[in-house]
Amino acid sequence: MLTEISFIFFLVSFNPQSELKESFRTKEILDLSYGVSIGIASSALISTVDLRLRNEIVNENTKKLGKILSIPGEAWFLLPLCILGYTSGALLRSPQTRIIFLRSLATLGITTSVAQILKFSGRYRTYQSPENQWRFSPLGLEDWRRSFPSGHSQASASVYFTISNICKNKVCKYAIISIPFIVATGRVLADEHWLSDTVGGIIIGGSFEIF
Repeated sequence: MLTEISFIFFLVSFNPQSELKESFRTKEILDLSYGVSIGIASSALISTVDLRLRNEIVNENTKKLGKILSIPGEAWFLLPLCILGYTSGALLRSPQTRIIFLRSLATLGITTSVAQILKFSGRYRTYQSPENQWRFSPLGLEDWRRSFPSGHSQASASVYFTISNICKNKVCKYAIISIPFIVATGRVLADEHWLSDTVGGIIIGGSFEIF
């Protein structure tokens, strides 16, 4: 994940488009702080139903489906998507397309950095603590694969919420915005995350577009 973040910032740092730099103003940094605060608070509230939900819906069949639904949130899927989108904008001479996809890379890098810091809270994943959603390891020192927030949910929200701005009609926009929620559902069904992890991930990842 650290390699992916470094790659994203490498690309953005060589961005010749002043519009991208102008798009990240002080207000949007505040938006990110709102997203983190609200994401943590929302996750805390929803966590009360985490264990019951997992016990009711997760089984061996849902785990297979969950892995499929998680694919649009994988780094190997998102990074090429953003790069291809930017390239297509350059080939089509569409500044708007270039900026939107470059911005999606920037928001992906920023929110991923925040999510990785928050993972040091040390919450155990569902399969690591299937009978207790309140299990934490301070600073996440025992195992780096921590649960809060869901990285797939955060990453997909940061990218798809941003590129939905390229749409000219509501059907297209809502279809793209729905993808992070599909990914989040997949993470729960795959027994990789608690529901509250995915809610927090979506809010944090989509901070720049939600607030």
